[in-house]
Amino acid sequence: MWVELVSTGPDLLVIFTVSSHFPGRGFFGNFSFVEVLPPPPISASIDQNMYPAY
Repeated sequence: MWVELVSTGPDLLVIFTVSSHFPGRGFFGNFSFVEVLPPPPISASIDQNMYPAY
């Protein structure tokens, strides 16, 4: 069975539930850390012609 788990914080809790009274063989898994980068800064210049003169 394949289950994808995603955590949006620094912690991840996984709880296994079984329906057997006998010990199993365990489990294995793979994990990867994906760094979410902030968006690039917005660079804009203010054009004086955009605003009416007072």
